[in-house]
Amino acid sequence: MLAPIFAWAWTKLGSRQPSTPHKFAYGVAIAGLSYILMTVPGLLYGTTVKVSPFWLVGSYFIVIVAEMLVSPVGLSTTTRLAPAAFASQTMGLWFLSDAAAQGISAQVVGFYQASTEVFYFGAIGVGAIAVGVLLYLATPAIVQRMEGIN
Repeated sequence: MLAPIFAWAWTKLGSRQPSTPHKFAYGVAIAGLSYILMTVPGLLYGTTVKVSPFWLVGSYFIVIVAEMLVSPVGLSTTTRLAPAAFASQTMGLWFLSDAAAQGISAQVVGFYQASTEVFYFGAIGVGAIAVGVLLYLATPAIVQRMEGIN
C-alpha cells in the first residue's frame, strides 16, 4: 500500500531526492524507531500487563516505512552497480545478506525475556539508530565510490 506513495514521492522530488546511501541510513534509523516504540508500553504499563495490539501495529507500520527505504532501493542499486556479467550473482548476494540477517535475528531473539523486554527492544532500537547514523556519516565516501550511480 505504501509503494505507490514512495514511488510518487521519489518521482516528485526528482533530482532533489536523497542519495541511495542516505535512503539506506534513514531506513535503518527508522527501523530502529520501530523497536524504540516497542519499549513505550513496557515503560508506561510494565511488562506484566496486556496492552493494546495497536502498539505492535504501529511498530509494523514504522518498520514497513523503513523497508520501503531499503528494499526497493537496494535491489535497484544492486543491479545498477553490478557488472553486467555478474548481475545475477550480485542479486543473489543481496538476498543472501537478507537471509544472513534473518539468521542473526533468530539468534538474537533468544535473549528476549519478558522481564528484560524494555532493554531488549531498546538495545536493538538504539543499535539500529546508531548504525543508521554511522551510515549517514559515511554517505559522502560511499557516494564517491558509487561513481555517479544514484
